[in-house]
Amino acid sequence: MLGWIRIILLEKSSLDMEKCKRMEIRLPEAMIHLIQSFLSEEEAARTTLISKSWYNAWLTRPVLVLRHFHRRSAEFSEFAVKTLRRYQDSNLKIESLRLKMPRCTITDCTVEPLARRLIVDAMKMGATDLNLEFIPPTFVPTMWMPTIVMPQEVLGSETLLRLSLCGCEIDGNVNCSMLKSLSLDRVHLKSADLLESITSCCNSIEELSLSNSYDISNNISNYRTLLSGKNIHELHKLKRLYLEMVIVCNSFFDNLESRFPCLEDMSLVLCSCPPTLLTSSSLKRISMVQCLASRIEFEVPNLAIFSYSADKHVLSSIISISIKARDEWESHISMECHHFRISSSWYRDLHKLLTQLSSSRINLAINIGSGSVSDILGAVAKPVAVENLRVEAEYVVGRIIRCLYRYMSPQVGNSLLA
Repeated sequence: MLGWIRIILLEKSSLDMEKCKRMEIRLPEAMIHLIQSFLSEEEAARTTLISKSWYNAWLTRPVLVLRHFHRRSAEFSEFAVKTLRRYQDSNLKIESLRLKMPRCTITDCTVEPLARRLIVDAMKMGATDLNLEFIPPTFVPTMWMPTIVMPQEVLGSETLLRLSLCGCEIDGNVNCSMLKSLSLDRVHLKSADLLESITSCCNSIEELSLSNSYDISNNISNYRTLLSGKNIHELHKLKRLYLEMVIVCNSFFDNLESRFPCLEDMSLVLCSCPPTLLTSSSLKRISMVQCLASRIEFEVPNLAIFSYSADKHVLSSIISISIKARDEWESHISMECHHFRISSSWYRDLHKLLTQLSSSRINLAINIGSGSVSDILGAVAKPVAVENLRVEAEYVVGRIIRCLYRYMSPQVGNSLLA
């Protein structure tokens, strides 16, 4: 269906209006809203060219998108208020608000009052899904930027289902008992126990994402969130957990199965992890990207996919990865080292990692810079079976790597000859 919509948009200009009217299929407005929700913002806007019914559906869609782009503050304020008033006058319901604005500067203090007004009014009109992004100007240091504080109408909502915050501040008790999805990206937490309060009061959360958020109670602007078993309470409905640029304590992994009995998908990105034993019978997918960890053991009997991505320096920090899974499982290993000269020690570390994952079906992707053939041959003693192999490297180095690993479905990079 979406393919036909895109074809109509591309060919609309070459058809006269009478033909377009004859080709038009009358669809219920609710169905048009559904189709527009699957398209990107630009594609959805272009559907207004199809017919008047599609244009009217665009004006009444329940997903309200307000983005500042390059408009001046006064112009955006007038546009946003006018749009919201149109919804109010037509008694339309808003299901989702996607708001993207710059953070207020010292010379412009109109941003926060406008943001508060738009958010609160949208919630009064039924919004249960908030995606709020406040981006600081690139030319102003972040430490000089006043933050936008989330209104209590958001933090205490009993109807909110999904909340995604970026570049703002939380100062106050959070009690959203119906919340199912929570994402905090570059969010300032005013007190040290706020994260504990959020996870203890919002116990219906199924998706949780914490990325580069700060505890500013000690007035240190670059203090990364420290996760432990204390500040992340039991979330018995949690299915997906995403952590980026946080420091994970050992206690966070203690009793993981009893605290998160439904957890199926866990992603760690740019995290620091201590030597850890992680036990969970519900986990099916684990992803680690550029994580610093010395020894990690996973007892995950129902694991389906393990993904690991690293560069030269992060790979050398991994001493041991041990995975115990009952059923057949896959590992996806990606090494991006094209900016470094690779030594024999790097190949030994990679070989050790692949040996530890040899009980899985290994999918290996390597993108490396310069290196000598002698380093490779001296590092790899016994090849490891690789189901899928992709290599981006100098011709000779790439050919040697392909010869060292037994593979079933090789994918040759652009820099290699078949």
